[in-house]
Amino acid sequence: MKDEDKTKAQLINELAEMRQRMTELEQVEARHKQLLEQLEKSEMAYYDLYYNAPDMFVSVDAATEKIMQCNKAVVTALGYAEEEIIGRHISQMYHPDSEEDRKKVFQSFVKTGEVRDAQLQLRRKDGGKIDVSLNVSSVRDEQGNVLYSRSVWRDITKRKQAEQALRESEGRFRQLAENIREIFWLQTPDASQILYISSTYEQIWGRTCQSLYERPTSWLDAVYPADQERVIAAFEKQKKGAFFDEEYRIVRPDESIRWIWARGFPVRDESGTVYRIAGIAEDITARKQAEELARVQQQQLVQADKMAALGILVSGVAHEINNPNNFIMLNAEVLTRTWNDVIPLLEKYYQACGNFTLGGVSYTRARETIGRLISGVSNGTERIQKIVATLKDFAYRDEGDLNEQVDSNAVVESAILIMNNLIKKSTACCSVELAENLPTVRGNPQQLEQVVINLINNSCQALSHLSQSLVVSTAYNRTSDRVIIQVRDGGEGIPPERLRHIMDPFFTTKRDVGGTGLGL
Repeated sequence: MKDEDKTKAQLINELAEMRQRMTELEQVEARHKQLLEQLEKSEMAYYDLYYNAPDMFVSVDAATEKIMQCNKAVVTALGYAEEEIIGRHISQMYHPDSEEDRKKVFQSFVKTGEVRDAQLQLRRKDGGKIDVSLNVSSVRDEQGNVLYSRSVWRDITKRKQAEQALRESEGRFRQLAENIREIFWLQTPDASQILYISSTYEQIWGRTCQSLYERPTSWLDAVYPADQERVIAAFEKQKKGAFFDEEYRIVRPDESIRWIWARGFPVRDESGTVYRIAGIAEDITARKQAEELARVQQQQLVQADKMAALGILVSGVAHEINNPNNFIMLNAEVLTRTWNDVIPLLEKYYQACGNFTLGGVSYTRARETIGRLISGVSNGTERIQKIVATLKDFAYRDEGDLNEQVDSNAVVESAILIMNNLIKKSTACCSVELAENLPTVRGNPQQLEQVVINLINNSCQALSHLSQSLVVSTAYNRTSDRVIIQVRDGGEGIPPERLRHIMDPFFTTKRDVGGTGLGL
């Protein structure tokens, strides 16, 4: 009986264990089913993501290098049906133009098992090209052998076209900027960085573009000192968004001066914010010189009209002066003859009667002075006559003939006579040294006289006190067969740095007193 009960108990326990195992098995099956459902959903989601992704996906068998799978984007982009793609060798999908690049990519994949951001070209069914960015990864088995590869192609055709368009646009911009005579520049609004400067800057400023990139405000160093304050003030306003429009001078490294016309304007983005400053700078030296020349020529025309009027006036005045002067000259000759005739009679009277008064002075004193006074009157009338004749010649219209035979000593004497009053006011140490037997020179006496007058005038302006000398001389150089007229003064002279510019048009240190720089 006991054995039977024991057997029954064992059967009950075994049955209970079997039920428990059945329950666990059911739970495992339920969990398995749940996992299968989740896996199916994941696979469907993955397939949906894979198949409908905007980028192109292909899977390639490692052994055959044939396409195993592709997504919809590949079909759409290349124009093939899916069944035309599956089974194709992967190399057939690339355009022949990128074959060399494809081989390099394949070699890189063999070495590393992956490719990142390579750029190739795919071939469409119609023969067209598609630029793509390529990424490849490999799938391996437990032993590390590559089973297949997954390639991702991203269409970058539009980006490449945009890059090409940008390069072409930049190329056109550089061709324009580098071939115009003006300087073109771009900078940040605060002027802390030069974004672009055309090579014309080096030609006009005489400084390198690199120096401007390194120190963006170095162009201001060249601005002419008298213009710097105005230019800097306008430049500061430009940094606040104002337009820049200035004409100013610069001093190049060789100390030559050029005029610049610069315009700068703000460039704004869609929100209206200034994000850069653009500008153009132009060398207007030739224009400024032309304007100055026109102004000087206008002044010369006015002066010529004045000289013409002066010539008429001098002729009239000379006539009015010559009439009484001739009368005085004739009377002086009469007085001279009369005095010479009277002297013997007065001398006899003096011997007989002793000293007596004549014209309020004693005879002995009058005998010494009256003759000199009469002679002085005669010499004075001759000097007046000569001055009037010189003024008439100077005011006479110059026809510009350069073929006259000119006496250089006579030219100097005439110039000294005209400038005599200024010379006396400027120096007490003036001397004239005229060489004897000078040969004549071929030229125009009036124009040469004007040159000597200008030089004497400059020398007088250079003298600061009466003790400084002024020497005008002539000489003959037999070696060169030339007559030399020299005007030399004891003034301060010309500084060496300015001496080389004295022949430059418009160069003058006397602009504030009307100097034009056209004299020499």
